Amino acid sequence: MEKKIKSSRIGFISNYFLGILALVSLALLLPYFSWERITSDLFYYVSFFAILLIGVGLIEYPEWQRIYRYYLVDNLGITKIEGIIRKRKNSIPYSNISNVELKKGVLGRIFNFGDIIVHGFNDKIVIEKVRNPDIIYDRIKGRIKPIRIREKVEKTLKEDVEFTSFEPTPSKSTKEKEEVKFF
Repeated sequence: MEKKIKSSRIGFISNYFLGILALVSLALLLPYFSWERITSDLFYYVSFFAILLIGVGLIEYPEWQRIYRYYLVDNLGITKIEGIIRKRKNSIPYSNISNVELKKGVLGRIFNFGDIIVHGFNDKIVIEKVRNPDIIYDRIKGRIKPIRIREKVEKTLKEDVEFTSFEPTPSKSTKEKEEVKFF
């Protein structure tokens, strides 16, 4: 069962708030930025378009992140896929996961979103601003637990076999056996 996960828009609520704040402040300052003043004075021109770009950029950033990056949680492990034209994949199999963390901030606890950090032995994948992170966290932990139990059982069985296995020592050497045959 493969589950495709994208960052949630609600996770970017601070971006939306700041972007709307920038655009509202621009709208409130628009009477002071008369078109003649904007086109004639460089300071007003630069500040007008800077506030406009910041506001639009803050609002568009979440959408670009949702297009650019997504995650797959399947039966084999966790995969992070990035890119629009050129795709980059980073994958961690369940057997190589050393730790899983769940992080929720104040807004994350209120609106139920957060980050899941999957630590592998060599790498880590951060599943950012995902909705209902508790469910995904429990799903990942549920997949890791049987693997850990199987590894412990295999290790215990291997140790038991090594402990109980022995080579029989011959009671008599082969020369002594040959000498016995001749008498």
